This record gives sequence, C-alpha cells and structure tokens, in this order.
Amino acid sequence: MESIVIHVLTDLHMKDIDGNPNHVESIGEQGLFYAVPANFRTYAQIANKENPDVVLLLGDCFHGSCPPNKFMEIWESIHSPKLLTLGNHDLDIYDSKELATFFGYSNQPIVAGSSFNQVYVIRKGNMSCRIIMLDSSFDEANQQSNHWQHCKLHDAALDWLQAQFEENQEDYILLCSHVSPHQFDSNHLYFEKQAKQIATIVQAYTTLHPEVKVMSMAGHSHPEQPEHFSNLGLMFPGIVFPPMIRHRQETPSGGPNGVYSVVELRVGEYQVGMEWVEYRE
Repeated sequence: MESIVIHVLTDLHMKDIDGNPNHVESIGEQGLFYAVPANFRTYAQIANKENPDVVLLLGDCFHGSCPPNKFMEIWESIHSPKLLTLGNHDLDIYDSKELATFFGYSNQPIVAGSSFNQVYVIRKGNMSCRIIMLDSSFDEANQQSNHWQHCKLHDAALDWLQAQFEENQEDYILLCSHVSPHQFDSNHLYFEKQAKQIATIVQAYTTLHPEVKVMSMAGHSHPEQPEHFSNLGLMFPGIVFPPMIRHRQETPSGGPNGVYSVVELRVGEYQVGMEWVEYRE
C-alpha cells in the first residue's frame, strides 16, 4: 500500500564538545547526550539509505555555544527534502535573524511573524499531506527568546493557520512546532489561551471535513518514546517525540545512542515508531 514516510528528529542539543563521551559536560539533564556528532552523522547515512519523503527537525538543533556550522555540515548532507523550526535552546545565544541566516532561511519571507513559518505539500500516489512548520518561540508579547514555558506562535499566525486550512486539499495536515499546543497543561509549556484557539480552528475544520486527519507534532519535553495526546479533542491528536541524543545504559550498545521517529501515513490511518541510531565513532 502506498504511504508517505516522514522521519522526525527533535532535541539534538549539539554542544561544542567533540569526540569525548566522558567529558563532564557531555552528559546533561535527563540523560541527554550532548557531545558526539557521530550519532547525527550516522542518522544522516541512514536517512540517505532509507530515503524518506521528508525529514523534519522540530527544534533545539544545538545547545548554547555549539557553532551552527557543525550542525549544518551534517544537516546539509541529508539528501531528502528537509524542514526545521526553532527550539528554545537554539535561541540561547543567537537571535532569530542570525538563525535564519545559519539555517539558510534568510531569503524566506517573514510569514505570520517568522521566516520559520512555512508550508510543504507532499503528494504521492493517491494521497497527500500538508506540513505546516510553526515557530513556537514567541511569548505573550510576541517577542522571541529562549523561554521554555508559556511558548506560543506569533499572534498573526492564527489568521495564517486559518487560511492554510481553508485552502487545504490534502488528506493530512501536520502542525509541526517545537512545543505542542497539547502541552498547555503539562507544566504550562504552551500558552493555554492560544492552544485552545488553535483547537477551535482545527475542530471547526474537521467538523466540515472529517475525512482529513489533522495532528500536532512536537518535541521539547523529552519523553522516553512518542507520547500521544487527545486533550484538545479527539479530532485533533498530538504527538510529542523523544529527543534524538541519549545516554542510557539500557539502550543498544549501552551508550550514547541516538533516536529518530518514523511517521508513516496511509489512506485513513497512520503509524508512529521509534528507531535507535547505535553509537559509533
């Protein structure tokens, strides 16, 4: 059966510590492994072999002082179409204009407050998908920073989202951001008022178009495996994906392994899985 295959990465947290897995700074909060770019390089090789229809990176590409060119060297080696958006740690040192330049988005128009708000449509066989990349790095005053709670889109993004739904002709709509609106009641990670405004837009659309599946995809909270949410209505599910870089003794090879997720869309159904990237220098 024809399917659309999407690889999802989030929360790489690459740091400027190269090649030393025992460095005191390489093992951080929640067991995230920051130091070794080898995991990301290995993933790039996997992606180039598996050739997914698109690779999505949902923010926190690097962490603090990591030079963006180290990340970009690996990111650009991936042959599949690829899209990314900002995470809070991407803004630890750099502002959004600098990041747009680093990531090759400086020529993209500023849409609904950010050049990272973009749309990508996949049509394959008898099915299609509209991917809406969203910049959730704004606060209540529509300012961008590295805050990690009460995150939201720029207010102007709501009208833009509404327009995207109105022109949609696809079978799936994926709302992709670093922080999910479904996380509004999880330590107040998302701004509750806007989360419910987004849900209202989605629910109005799915009432008229129940055949279209709409879901949110995000990272940020570092779950052990993909977590599924329905707290904004059964017609608007959310998925929060695990961070890519890990350092867990119980993982394959017992060391600093990587994680990526695979979303496979078929007519009328979808599957979500998690794959390990075994650590090797």
